Amino acid sequence: VVDHINSSFARGAIILGTELDEKDVEHFLKVQIPLVFIDLLCTHMPYDFVDMNNDSSVYNLVSHLSTMGHKKIGIVSGSVDTSNFCMRKKAFRKSLELLGLPFDEKFVFTVDSTYENAYHDMLNILSKKPELPTALLCVNDVIAVGCMRALKESGYRIPEDVSVAGFDDLPMTSMLEPPLTTVKVSKKKISMTAVSLLFRRMKDGSRMPYEKIMVGGEVVERASVKNLEEEL
Repeated sequence: VVDHINSSFARGAIILGTELDEKDVEHFLKVQIPLVFIDLLCTHMPYDFVDMNNDSSVYNLVSHLSTMGHKKIGIVSGSVDTSNFCMRKKAFRKSLELLGLPFDEKFVFTVDSTYENAYHDMLNILSKKPELPTALLCVNDVIAVGCMRALKESGYRIPEDVSVAGFDDLPMTSMLEPPLTTVKVSKKKISMTAVSLLFRRMKDGSRMPYEKIMVGGEVVERASVKNLEEEL
């Protein structure tokens, strides 16, 4: 990739860093043009980064579940620890602490991050008849959709028996049955911020201090989360 970038006629590039970590970013130090990374944040690397604010976004979602009366909240993460998944898991635990809610290891589940495999992995988990929390926070929408399918096929009603929430607000989430509560982070804002940074970097070069920008997310409330407060 580095050789390809250096041999191109590009004056700058935006790198999608979803699957990258800091070790991967080190390879780009040999690139001879300005770079801006999106969907990744490496605080020590000499580049501009624009990423979603996983901490505040997860907190907003956990807070929403708490407001809806959920005190036993679990998390479904991916088996491959991407930087976003790791940050969301840490933010989940910290959010519970800040909201005075208990963290219970038995409510932490791990599945593959692809739809089909997440579905099969959750089917396998449910076949063991585990105790479930009242709400499950999935680290992204793809995992959430796979888990919803497995839950329904295993006889659980959503949200009557268990509420499910995702992350990313993919287009399909509003068309599910029930529609999925999720977190929306403006991809347009991330991309426009990255382009603006890159143009400034190409113009001013090394005179600019490197920027690490995080864009917050908002909860999109839909029918996959039950309001337990209404039962009181």
